[in-house]
Amino acid sequence: MRVMRIHSFWPLSMLAIVLACQPVTQSVEAIDETYDVYSAFLNSIDPAPEQSIVVTNTTVALAKDLHPQTPWSLVANRGHKCFYEKDPVACQKLNDPAWATLFEAVKQPSYADIGKLSDMFRVDFPIRLLSDTQISQLYQYEEGKERAPFIFRFSTPIYDAEAKKAAFLYAFNCGPNCGRRELVLLEKVDQQWVVVDVFTFGIS
Repeated sequence: MRVMRIHSFWPLSMLAIVLACQPVTQSVEAIDETYDVYSAFLNSIDPAPEQSIVVTNTTVALAKDLHPQTPWSLVANRGHKCFYEKDPVACQKLNDPAWATLFEAVKQPSYADIGKLSDMFRVDFPIRLLSDTQISQLYQYEEGKERAPFIFRFSTPIYDAEAKKAAFLYAFNCGPNCGRRELVLLEKVDQQWVVVDVFTFGIS
């Protein structure tokens, strides 16, 4: 995996859970661990070589996307890997009660300050780190192209007490009426972050 210096969602709708946007607690530059978590997720999506990938240059608050009374027990077995791919390993890992604690923390509305992101992503393909203003201009510039850019907005990750498990929310846009909002769970294995499962809470 090379270090990329940046210059410049299988719905869970049957659960009737609605996602809404809000920023996460972080008022300074993101720590290295944060970029490792984001990078592990981005590397898991495996975009086509010609696909343009954009990440916003600040974290966003997405806590309101999760209804505060939604219990982890309703969500736990509805991830992409466990529910749709029938991956028994993912299903087994999601039984760990530590995920329930992280899920409750992700839902907290106090999870709210905007954090700054910089060019420390470690990804296997080119990405651009842009402001919302630059992204709106990008949409106008690239309108009519066959492929719209994939745009990711991340909340700040939260970790368990041992910093071996992490969770964050993200919003994804791929053009007009195209996008989703998801919860990502990761664990650290041999000092590397690995995606455990992804849960979709909103889709368009």
